[in-house]
Amino acid sequence: VAHVKGAFKYLEDRLTDNCASPYHCQEQHRICGLLRAFNPSFAHGKVDRLWVQRLATLTCFAHIPNIADGMKNELPDYLQACQGLVIDHGDVGDFTTSVLKWWASHHKRFPMWAQAARIAFCLSPNSAACERVFSLLQCSFGANRDSSLADQVQASVMLRYNRSKR
Repeated sequence: VAHVKGAFKYLEDRLTDNCASPYHCQEQHRICGLLRAFNPSFAHGKVDRLWVQRLATLTCFAHIPNIADGMKNELPDYLQACQGLVIDHGDVGDFTTSVLKWWASHHKRFPMWAQAARIAFCLSPNSAACERVFSLLQCSFGANRDSSLADQVQASVMLRYNRSKR
């Protein structure tokens, strides 16, 4: 139990102000929290105009013109459609299917929300990108090159990565 408590303390620290800057997950936690607005069983009674304003500031929605105004205009109808909806969160597959089916059947009623939802559903909450970087580093720099300067490491990884893109 003591080890589990330690693990939860570690996770809690990463999600709050108790963790040093390069290691915290505060921004990711904030983004995931805002994206809950696209879960129709969550939205009713929780999402409001201020929530939409914060959601519209996310970088992934920056290219959509007038997203905040459009989503605010559609908000009352969206919340009305969400009222009383219950989606089981117990099974990830069933939850995902239910949310996607809901959006498939309602996307024409809320075009701005649907456009933003398509983007939100494409966001991947994993660390695959940084894992690829670590893999490149491991291939390029073994234990015998631990004292390499940062600029050499950066240039080597860029050359190796870009060479594979040709």
